[in-house]
Amino acid sequence: MELSTIPGIKHSRSLDYAQQVHYPHHAQQVGPIFFKTPRKCSVFGICSEGSGKQLFYLVGEAENSGIGKGANSVVSMVHHYFQHHGHGEKGRSLHFDICSGQNKNIVLWYALWRVLVGLHVTIRYSMMIAGHTKFDPDWHFGVWKLRWRSSDVETLQEVAQSVMKSSRNGHNIPQLVQDDDKPIKFRD
Repeated sequence: MELSTIPGIKHSRSLDYAQQVHYPHHAQQVGPIFFKTPRKCSVFGICSEGSGKQLFYLVGEAENSGIGKGANSVVSMVHHYFQHHGHGEKGRSLHFDICSGQNKNIVLWYALWRVLVGLHVTIRYSMMIAGHTKFDPDWHFGVWKLRWRSSDVETLQEVAQSVMKSSRNGHNIPQLVQDDDKPIKFRD
């Protein structure tokens, strides 16, 4: 059965990692911060192409220890997205690059598991060829990076605020990993 004929499919999702950012970050800062060690924040985006909105998963250094940017973190965040931000579709199309650090075999097995347990009827993956140019998540990351360059940020919550303020129409949405309402459980 072709994906477009399955009821409930409206549009696909694209997912990608952005370059990590360091905070505290000050727009007018000339050199390194004296006596402060910057913290790292990994940024993973899932873009809903039909609505033009992207959820930014912001993973602080403390939450990211031992997880990194591998398949376990990708699967955990995609699973969280389907649980809390999905629209209940039974068919899904996912689009991502083929970065070798994210073991695509694990991600593909995750999709198979979702179908086997009945969470989806079908999931279709599209992987970009090596050396690809840009796709939707990169555009959202670029819009945010423009705001980031002129931001003064001290905490992870302020990183989230910079994501929220980066789009006038609210198409960039922050999601902290340790959110009180919807925390992400990283699985192995």
